Amino acid sequence: MGTEKVIILPCFCGQSNVGVTTTLAALEAVEEVGLDKVGISTLAVIALFPDKMKSELDKAKKIISIDGCSGVCAKTLIERTGVKTTHNIVLTEDIGMENRALDVEVGKKKDIRQHLEEEVKKAKELIVKAILEE
Repeated sequence: MGTEKVIILPCFCGQSNVGVTTTLAALEAVEEVGLDKVGISTLAVIALFPDKMKSELDKAKKIISIDGCSGVCAKTLIERTGVKTTHNIVLTEDIGMENRALDVEVGKKKDIRQHLEEEVKKAKELIVKAILEE
């Protein structure tokens, strides 16, 4: 991931609309800001390799967890390594998303991204702001 980058870690709970939105918004934020300034990782890597990830996170300029709901899984897993997050975004609180099962939220629609477009845009704006804040 590299030293002096901001690292973002979305929760990506694929069972819920808010979890999927964390990942879609995080990817769009990375595209907007650029990989030279921000890195993205997964919680699975933290769970599997906590010591290695701690050393990587210790080098980061800033660590931003992006959680879909008040369960704050991303923040909790990051902080279990002994590293504190610099900023935590919680979509149910910060943009007022309602946490719903993805199949209930989207139903039989095939284009999940289009269905969540408005929420992804709001979440991306928050992530980009957190990345660029000094």
